[in-house]
Amino acid sequence: MKLSYRCLSAIGLLGATIFGGISIATAPVQAIPEALVIDKLQNVPVYVITDESGTLVEAQTNTPGKPPQTSTGVFLSSQDAQNFIDKNLKTRQPDLTKVVKVTPVSLGEIYRRQQENKNKPQQLSYVLVPTAQQASSAISILNRSGQKLTQFNNVPVFIAMIKVPSGQEEYLMFRRDRREIVPLFLSEPTLRAMVAKTYPNLASKVNIRVIDINSLFEYMTTKNDPIINNFEFNANMDIR
Repeated sequence: MKLSYRCLSAIGLLGATIFGGISIATAPVQAIPEALVIDKLQNVPVYVITDESGTLVEAQTNTPGKPPQTSTGVFLSSQDAQNFIDKNLKTRQPDLTKVVKVTPVSLGEIYRRQQENKNKPQQLSYVLVPTAQQASSAISILNRSGQKLTQFNNVPVFIAMIKVPSGQEEYLMFRRDRREIVPLFLSEPTLRAMVAKTYPNLASKVNIRVIDINSLFEYMTTKNDPIINNFEFNANMDIR
């Protein structure tokens, strides 16, 4: 295992959005290629609600004095997506439930569509919906850090950190295919299970940090930081 001080600098920047109280000079803006972000998200499954032809089901919100807002839900759990159909659409639009279904898609595809739509005047908003367990884990971790939260309205990303002899906290690095990676987990239990499997002697010493996925996307696309190339989602398979 290799622990890099360079990684510590990165988590400071990442954590600033969540933890606050940290002032860091802005690095030169140099977005990594959009294709690289999409590639990193390609193996992350999410679930949307579509009609039989695969067209997304959209909802429109009308606020007086503002343009209509159109959105669609992107669920991290297929069961949550089905529950939305059963408990919400059946009540509000019962006829619609006969022709809609839960459709799996990659998070990379959702991100690609977000980027295509962001400059359009009436863009479709993709609302990422975490599972109850994901939100609960994020709230517990952030509350232990001193924050007082009762809800987490975004998808949390969980990262394993380890304290080194100097007292600094750094990423816990893993190896895959002769590469060092920083695995990004969407589930705290999955992260802990992987740490226990790979580094059993460190399992009790690992600290879990959390950041919302939109802040992570922003970091990946605006910061000139080589560590971004080591970020990997769905990194719970074939890690040594």
